[in-house]
Amino acid sequence: MSTCTPTITQRPRYNISEEDSHLTLQIALPGAAKENVELQTEANLLRLQAERPSLHQQGWNLISGEEQADQYALELRINPQYDLSKAEASFDNNVLQLSIPTKETSERTLEIQ
Repeated sequence: MSTCTPTITQRPRYNISEEDSHLTLQIALPGAAKENVELQTEANLLRLQAERPSLHQQGWNLISGEEQADQYALELRINPQYDLSKAEASFDNNVLQLSIPTKETSERTLEIQ
């Protein structure tokens, strides 16, 4: 009987809400710890990688079970009107929350010559 624990990569559940000055993104990462969550941004692309470690401990002789280590992966394109470089993130109760502000627009009046 194999003692190998399979790893499954899954897309986490998430909600996006829009307010006047920012976008709020909530991502559910059951079992993941803050230390195992990685966020990367590039232009208007947001990438998330997270891991929920297995509960199977060294020395156990696992006979049967549905326990596995999960990896989460998510890639989202964010509307260019939001500034990912100024995003703020927090992690509480296995939910990652991001607040992404609207880009500041510089409005000016042009003089006609």
